[in-house]
This record gives sequence, C-alpha cells and structure tokens, in this order.
Amino acid sequence: MAESYDVCLSFAGEQRPYVDDVARLLRDNGVKVFYDDYEVATLWGKDLATYLDDIYRKRSRYCVLFASADYVRKTWTHHERASALDRLLRERDDYVLPVRLDDTEIPGLRESIGHLDGRRLSPGEVVQQLLLKLGMDERKPVRPVTVLVLAADGDVDLHRVLDVAQADANVEVEARRLDGARLLGMVEDPPSHVLDRLVPAVERAFGERTGATLLIGVHKGAVAEDDWNSVDVRSTVDLTEAPAVHEVLTLATNADCAIVLSQRLYDEVARNKATYGSYVGVPLASGTGWVRVRGYLKPPRPKSSPEPTSQKTTTNNFYAPTRIKHLGDRHG
Repeated sequence: MAESYDVCLSFAGEQRPYVDDVARLLRDNGVKVFYDDYEVATLWGKDLATYLDDIYRKRSRYCVLFASADYVRKTWTHHERASALDRLLRERDDYVLPVRLDDTEIPGLRESIGHLDGRRLSPGEVVQQLLLKLGMDERKPVRPVTVLVLAADGDVDLHRVLDVAQADANVEVEARRLDGARLLGMVEDPPSHVLDRLVPAVERAFGERTGATLLIGVHKGAVAEDDWNSVDVRSTVDLTEAPAVHEVLTLATNADCAIVLSQRLYDEVARNKATYGSYVGVPLASGTGWVRVRGYLKPPRPKSSPEPTSQKTTTNNFYAPTRIKHLGDRHG
C-alpha cells in the first residue's frame, strides 16, 4: 500500500500540548502528518485497532514516537508502538524516530537507537530536524520565540505596562490582546534575556498596586514565519489560568505579582540559576509549572502540589524590605 503520510505521531495524551505544537508546525510546512486531532471525522466509526495498525505499520514514511512513562502505560500507545516496531524490524532501521520526554525505557525500542531530547528541544526545533530528515525545504521557516502572557485581575493597563517594560529592558515584543484581561506577546530574544531583563522590567512597570494582581506566564515556543495563529496560545495561557497558580497567590496574602514558567523553560533557564530556590512547582493541565512570587523568597506551596523529595522541607518566606539577619518567617 502506498504511504499516505510523511509522518505519523505516537504519544500519550499527557504530552498533547507539546505534540500539538509539533503537528501544527509540520502541517504549516506542508508535511502530511497523521495526528488524531486532524482526523476526527475520518476516525469516526472506524475499527480503530485495524485502521491505526494500517497507519503505523504501512501508510507512513516515518513514525515519531514521544517516549515517556505515560506512553508506556497506555493501551493505545502499546498498539501503535507494536505496529511501528513491526515495520521497523521488517523494512528499515530509521522508521521509528524517538523523541524522549523522560528517561523511561520503552519496551522493544533499543537504547542504541538515536533520539532527540524533547526536554531540551522545543517543538519547533524538533520540527526543524524532521524537515531535514524528510529532505524538505522550509517553506515556512520555524523560528524559536519566547511566548508570554500578561494576565491581570483588577484595573491594570496591560499595554502600558508592557510598553514601559520594553523600553526599560530594551527588548522588543510583538503583542496582541487576547481578551480584556490578557495580553499575548512574542519575543525573539533568548528565554534567558526575557527572564533576566524583560520580566523584572514588567514587574517594575506594574509597580505596587493595592487591589490588583498581575500574572506573567513565560513559555518557550516556536512560530512558522510571522503567523500569529501558530503561536502556542493554549499551553501558555494555561500557565496563568491554572487553579494551583491562583492558590499560591491566595496563600501568599501580600503578593500582587507572580511569574509562572513552563517546565521546559524552567529546566532550560531557571533551574541552574541562583533563583532556583525561589520557584515552587505546581500542577497544570499540561504538566508542571514553576511559580515565583514577588516579595517572597519562596512562595507557599499549595495543597495540590506535593513536596518534592529532592528539596528540603523547610522554606523561608518574606515580604517587605529585608536587612542582614532578617530573612522573615521560617516554616518547617
């Protein structure tokens, strides 16, 4: 049977926000991609076991497998993997292209098979490598961007805050309003510049505002050319909408501004910085986010976020100016 797709994607639902970016950028570049969200009408009423076996074993040029602990334990990913590995064994040694999202061993997939590390690469960077693998010209070049969302609760002029911050940090932001309480921005500067220069400038521009709060969500993303529609809006907005993030602000009673990073951005930029201890992990719909609250050495941990075993169980919280030998309250 002739191949119908350049690429089929095999993944667990927990990784959908990442894979959704990959699928969208592939499609924007003219790649014929099998992605379930694009095939709802086609799959409706089909015998999925038979139909998907056909896709993953016969009708795709490559299978991109997003390897994770969630992937191993799911029933449907087991079927997809079995079909893809059957093709791998029978025909060619580079049919399955793994993208590792953690270190879980994937049954049937040899450790010696070359892979990409999705913990270090953005979806856009994965797509760039896939385009090279497919031998395709980049008709819509994928460029990495830092995506941020400013979300306000209260009377805050978000455009003014961002305009002042851009001038202060000397960082250029393309921005548009999502709704009355949110502003979406794309920045071509590296994520480290955004966190080190732009985010503090946004905090300064916001100032001290009794009765209003500001959430700053920051995410590493990618766009095809200048297409706003290819911006990863869903997972970035999720950073500022998650109940656990608002629970942190509720517990941090003096807080008026919080920064929320995606897991990928935290791993790449913030984890090894001196500010590592000032972030707390919280659950998001798309995985884990990392929250820092202005004025707190360490934000209070919400009940929905378990204490990580790798960190100390004591934290120091403070608010207002500090002086030598005055770190604030200590909680065990």
